Amino acid sequence: MKIEKQYSALLELEKEINERLKKNDFVSIKELILWLAKSSDFQKLKKKENSLIMLDAFCGIWLEEMKQLPDWGILDNIFSSVSSLNDIEERYQNIKFLALRVENNVPEEFCIDLLDKVIEQKISGIAIGRIVISETLNGVENILKIARLLKEKMQLITAILMLEYTHKGHPENDDILLEMAGCWMEGQQWEKTLECLLLIKKPDPSVKELIQELEKMINHETI
Repeated sequence: MKIEKQYSALLELEKEINERLKKNDFVSIKELILWLAKSSDFQKLKKKENSLIMLDAFCGIWLEEMKQLPDWGILDNIFSSVSSLNDIEERYQNIKFLALRVENNVPEEFCIDLLDKVIEQKISGIAIGRIVISETLNGVENILKIARLLKEKMQLITAILMLEYTHKGHPENDDILLEMAGCWMEGQQWEKTLECLLLIKKPDPSVKELIQELEKMINHETI
């Protein structure tokens, strides 16, 4: 595709997408995703233009969210309150720059500043997990650090969803399970805490002791 033709196609695409994003209910987003799948221009440009790269990522996130978020009673999704490609870019960049600040050991107050924006926009742990993993070199390590920040702010469901998403791609990583157990424990969900700890392949003595204590507590409560 020549540069002039590519630019023209991009302008038309952005115009149509922005119009469709004015309605962001379930049916409208589903129709948008189906339309994008059939658009030859979008398929050609989605790996070349930043706005379309981010939109494509949002579509994948939304599909994953629709499988999981309803079971948690969560009504918001990655497209909630989004009405343009500019909104998508802002949300994406907030998550990306949060991850980069964490990765580069920027002072915590500057990380919290972006984290607060992500929380305010009600961005799910699934969305955070996917973008952090795809945009940073030390994705898992960054996820663990962000999970701890979320836990401090009592954003436990967001942290758990992010950790669950990450664990699917890194099932061998016991640190993810340990952090997830910590989130469940913070929420006083003892059985869920125990489930996570029992999945740890090489528990150290302190984890084994905690497992025993939880088993006794749960068994006592069920008597």
